[in-house]
Order: sequence, then structure tokens, then C-alpha cells
Amino acid sequence: MEATVVTDKPNDERSKEKLQDQILDMLDSLPSPHMSFAISELAVKSAQPPSLRNMREFVMKQIAAAPDDAASLQDEIWEYEDARVKLEIRPIPHNQKTWNSNVGIGPAKSRWGGPEAAIAAKLLKKATRYGKLQKPFVVAVNVVSEWTNNLTCVTRTLLGVPEEILLRAEDTSAYRRHLESESFWYKNRAPQHRTVSAVLATRMFPWSVLRAPLRLYHNPHARYPLPDDALPVEQIIPALLTEGGWNLQEILG
Repeated sequence: MEATVVTDKPNDERSKEKLQDQILDMLDSLPSPHMSFAISELAVKSAQPPSLRNMREFVMKQIAAAPDDAASLQDEIWEYEDARVKLEIRPIPHNQKTWNSNVGIGPAKSRWGGPEAAIAAKLLKKATRYGKLQKPFVVAVNVVSEWTNNLTCVTRTLLGVPEEILLRAEDTSAYRRHLESESFWYKNRAPQHRTVSAVLATRMFPWSVLRAPLRLYHNPHARYPLPDDALPVEQIIPALLTEGGWNLQEILG
């Protein structure tokens, strides 16, 4: 068995997020008894750490010069920018502060798609590492990407993505489902990566060890199949994909 972790982030992005966390920690430590902060934008432009001292002095000056009435404070926007970072803060007034964090709303994040490509890349690296093995080979993957909250992304990576295609424009209830030709275990409906007997998937963090999901995906075309009772976890055992039959997503429901 080999194990890997999918964060779905390149090294430079993880480095920038560490710098962002330092900035948020700094803001959280500022004395601001009558307001908290909504971070509209926080962009780290460089791998070089920004000057937390300069940012702290800027925010403290804004707090000191902020209007007293809540109505005027709601119209305030504080913008700080230099060669390394851009920060935009909207102060949120409060009559009584009953929480410990200054940062009431963090910077928003969005993107299209989940971590499927990152999962496939990690599995491919493990699948081609040892050549053709003579025993069952299991890859354990912990998906801690922030772009998913369950293991559906692993199902899509291994078995393909179901699509709904309208058959008649006037009847939106009429559709058909099919299996994408590209997935980790299938390419143009032909089996691939048969060295990997199964994938043990989880989404586990230090605080969720006891309740983290565990799911074992068996490769229906593995050269050396893993016995069904090898691991006492939830089992996904797809039927063999044959021409003219149901696709795997339909079999799994």
C-alpha cells in the first residue's frame, strides 16, 4: 500500500496562503473593541513576506481616525497596497463585542471544478512508480482539498463524470446519462492502470479522525484484485464495463 495527500494546491499557492494567514493573524491581534473587519480583498503579489509592521500601523491609524457613529463607519473602506500585498478592509461596527476574533468575514474564494485532476495526478504517480507488481497494490489517498466536502470527487476521478444531455428542448425532463470516456480507470471505455488493485479514499483532518469517511474503490479490471474482505471499510465494487451494458455510474446509482 502507498499513501498520498491531495491538497489541490501548487507549492507557490501554499506559500502565499501561509503569508495570508500571517496577515489575518496580525489583524486578529489588533485592539479594536468597537469593530471587526470584513476582508474584501487580500492578494499576496510576491513570495517575499510583506511588512506586517507597516500594515499594522496603517490599520491602527484607520481605527483611530474612524468615525464614531455606526452609520458612517459602514461606508468606510480601508485600502492598503504595496509591491507585495493588496489589502481591502471594510470595518463592521458593533455596540458590544462578544466574540474573540477581529476578522468577522475573510476573503472570498471561488473557482470552477473540483480536485479531480489533482487526484488523478497523484494516483498516476503512484500507479507508475513500481512497474508491474505481482501482488495487489492499494493506493490510499487523503483528499483535503478545500474545493470539495465529500468523496464524490474520487468517484468521478476513478469512474468518470455522468452528464445529463437533453433529448428534446421542449421536454426538460427527458435526458440520458453516459460515462465520460476519460477517467483514471478507463480511457475510451478501455481499462487502464490495472496495476492499482484498489484506491482507499478518505477526507481526514486532525480534528476528524474518529468520524472521517473511509471508502475502498475496487478496480474491476485489476491484474491482481484485492479480496473484498481485505479491509473492514465501505466497499465500492463496480461491475465490469461491457459494450452495450449499463455504465458504472448507473450501476452504482
